[in-house]
Amino acid sequence: MGQRDAPGTQRSRTGRPGPRRAARPGRGGRPGGAAADHGRLRPARRARPQPVRQARGHRRPGRRAAALRRVRRRRALPRDRGDRPGPAHPGRPRRPARRRRGEQRRGGVGVSGARVPAVAVVGAGAFGLRHVAAYRSLGVPVTALVDPDPATRARVAAEHDVPRTFATVAELLAAGAPAAASVCVPGPAHRAVAVALLAAGVPVLVEKPLAATVGDAAAIVAAARTHGVLCQPGHILRHSAPHRALYDAVRAGRLGQVLAVSSRRDRPRTLSRLFPHEHPALLTAVHDIDLAIWYAQAPVVEVRAAARTRPGSASPVLVWAELRHANDVVSSIRNSYLLPEHTPNHTSDLVEVYGTDGVAHVDLGHPTLLVQAERTEAPDWLLSPLDGGGALAAELRHFIGRVTGTEPSAVVPLADGLHVVQVAAAVADSAAAGGAPRRISPDPLS
Repeated sequence: MGQRDAPGTQRSRTGRPGPRRAARPGRGGRPGGAAADHGRLRPARRARPQPVRQARGHRRPGRRAAALRRVRRRRALPRDRGDRPGPAHPGRPRRPARRRRGEQRRGGVGVSGARVPAVAVVGAGAFGLRHVAAYRSLGVPVTALVDPDPATRARVAAEHDVPRTFATVAELLAAGAPAAASVCVPGPAHRAVAVALLAAGVPVLVEKPLAATVGDAAAIVAAARTHGVLCQPGHILRHSAPHRALYDAVRAGRLGQVLAVSSRRDRPRTLSRLFPHEHPALLTAVHDIDLAIWYAQAPVVEVRAAARTRPGSASPVLVWAELRHANDVVSSIRNSYLLPEHTPNHTSDLVEVYGTDGVAHVDLGHPTLLVQAERTEAPDWLLSPLDGGGALAAELRHFIGRVTGTEPSAVVPLADGLHVVQVAAAVADSAAAGGAPRRISPDPLS
């Protein structure tokens, strides 16, 4: 039998006897506790359970829940009891959720916390509507629309919730210059619109081509340089995912040294009717000229071209051009407006790059959806879908990044936009002269 401790003592956690703590009145059901029972035998009390010692670093449930609530507030995670409206604490405003780099924010694109500018779209035609839809898909507010036709302005503004409309750029600027603008008017009007906006300090994205003539394009470049304002040429294919992947492969040297670039672009006869006075070189071939310059990584120095027409067409319906670049890469460009009237666009687009170590191509001739019935349909989900997104949204996102300063370098330098117009004009001139070669000046502004 073990040794008993003296009365009035109890063992500590170390096992050594010590003085018994005086019981509080009322403990054990008797007033006075142990002192009242002195001198008579009392049933031994059941030992009180000791609390379990927690491992070091382990937080109590209350503290842990508070820590989790703080983490959730920082990371904007949903709370266990659901997202309740109103502030988490009465009288204290709710802190806005943090956004990761590149995520969208209300009213704009959250790029490193930069405030997103409100933009204007000049031109409410087919591609102007796509610009409005693409901006809206990015969360960029379109606050003004410019178009000379009042019915078109009213319809588009109502469909896309554009608060202000104007007949001219002068009216827009008189009401207050926007933070940025898309120029989506016909090519011959690019110079007047772009120069007026640049002179007012408004950054612009000018749809391809930069202008309808070399002189107009040079004037736009000069205005951008004089006023120190951003002007981005709208060459959408440089923002197309497959075309950019091909460019990355070329830049990485996976094809070796580039030897040649070849492209084909066939369109329906509708284009001859819709644009009777625009040469294919300046309407659709500008895409292929830009890709040739991009993939060859060198400017064009010489052009030879041929063009053919068909009965009832005022402008050529077939253009065939051979380009020679400054690094001796050769490019072949073929454009036609010979497909049936209702053939969708982008169903016969091909670009190929030939190198010393391989060949690569981008072929848009196999659309994701093709409906062939009384009328053939192939929706454009890659480049400029009607409801926004695609390469056009990527292009506008880059433009907004350039305006806010979060995109440090240009995907399409302004000098490339001017050079594309130079080459397109040389193609039209060579074709009109029966294929005579045309040399291209390296700098039309000099």
